[in-house]
Amino acid sequence: MTTPEQTVLDLARWPALGDAENEIPAAVTSLYRRSDRERLNTLAAEQGLTAALARAETWVQAAS
Repeated sequence: MTTPEQTVLDLARWPALGDAENEIPAAVTSLYRRSDRERLNTLAAEQGLTAALARAETWVQAAS
């Protein structure tokens, strides 16, 4: 089982995976809003996914 934080990072890392690219920003935005920001930052740093987190945050800001 995965956490919302990990799913945010995974979806933002591979937005074209699974042939649902148009739906990814909305899904990431929803999950991001339920995520612990500190945990997101920690996971992104540990996994070298800071660019994916930045992409996710761009989608969240665009949706606001």
